[in-house]
Amino acid sequence: GRVENKGFELVLSHKNDIKKFHYEVIGTLTHAQNRILYWDETPGVPVWQQSTGKQIDAPLYYKAIGIYKTEDEVKNSTHLDGARAGDVIFEDVNGDNVIDDLDRVHFNRTENPTWIFGLTMTAKFKNFDFTMLWQGATGASQYLRTESGLIGNFPMAYVEDRWTADNPDGSWPRAYDRDREYWVNRANTFWFWNTNYVRLKTLDLGYNIPAALCKRVGIQNLRVYVSGQNLVTIDKVKIFDPEAPSGSGQFYPQTKIYNVGLNVTF
Repeated sequence: GRVENKGFELVLSHKNDIKKFHYEVIGTLTHAQNRILYWDETPGVPVWQQSTGKQIDAPLYYKAIGIYKTEDEVKNSTHLDGARAGDVIFEDVNGDNVIDDLDRVHFNRTENPTWIFGLTMTAKFKNFDFTMLWQGATGASQYLRTESGLIGNFPMAYVEDRWTADNPDGSWPRAYDRDREYWVNRANTFWFWNTNYVRLKTLDLGYNIPAALCKRVGIQNLRVYVSGQNLVTIDKVKIFDPEAPSGSGQFYPQTKIYNVGLNVTF
């Protein structure tokens, strides 16, 4: 096979002084993506399952297109044996009225983001100082699900709006036990999350006590500050950390941290 890798990195910075106010802004942008130019495909493989033109490790999944609301909906559709209301619907991609391995599709997104960016802003005014860092990534998707059922709990989001006879329009399928259902043990796009995100990674605000006052109490410098980490995250995932490694629904999310402190120099 032949693979092409392309990308670029861009760093832009600006700083200025306006009387006693100093500020600096630094932006970073990285784009990196690979593409398979040619792959010795398996003879007879459908076009939608071919690797040529996709990224390396582009996954092959059944395409989830909804949740069965009623038993009549199951009966009137192409479905896997044992399917019932509350199950995830798989698309019959090749239209042969059978759901099998030939209905799996290559999706051209992997766990590796194709765009990574950051924005750092710092400022100083008299004795005050300020630092803020935003970071983000786009172009990635992660396969995230929990091993729930008799072995462990369900996320609250699954429970609150799951399919039941009284809630046929639920956005989540019926309760399940680990991987016993076809839509859990067969990899499909219902669990393939778009993990684009923007995160306020660091925020820091400080104040340096005037030197004359510090000298009176016998110290060189005293800085009071408040800071935080992982304070805001903008993403579509919500119930998982968008930076979670693929396949790890049990990944512990990055902790939101608040600090209040003193820096003292004697």
